[in-house]
Amino acid sequence: MYRELIEPYKQTALRHLAMADTLLAARFHDGAAFHLYHGYESIICAALIKREPYNLPPMPHLTKLERFKQIFARERAISAESIRLSHKLHPIRNRVLYPEFRNQTFL
Repeated sequence: MYRELIEPYKQTALRHLAMADTLLAARFHDGAAFHLYHGYESIICAALIKREPYNLPPMPHLTKLERFKQIFARERAISAESIRLSHKLHPIRNRVLYPEFRNQTFL
């Protein structure tokens, strides 16, 4: 059972959001976007473990997001918000990590 990981994932999410705030204030937009995405992903991991305490969340990013959407599909508001955030945040994550995905309007 992996319930003991819920709180560490939540704390990781909060740390990433705090780092994103700090970097945004310093005008490091790419770093802020990176940590914002990882905060989002960490809270998704906490939710997955809370819902399925005998399973670890999958490691690949897109697999993790798809699993979250499947598990929370009946909760329409949560599912819709997750889909909306995923569509906005995942491309930003890729642009800050991979130079080949950057364009003229980077962040």
